[in-house]
Amino acid sequence: MMRLWCYRQSVSAYAASLEKIAAATFLERGLPWSLLV
Repeated sequence: MMRLWCYRQSVSAYAASLEKIAAATFLERGLPWSLLV
């Protein structure tokens, strides 16, 4: 049970880092924020 929670935490952290990278890339390219919503 604890292992599943750790796995879920790592997946959510990985997804959050991916979102940060994607947001930074979009900002560098000058795309509007409306595309992210």
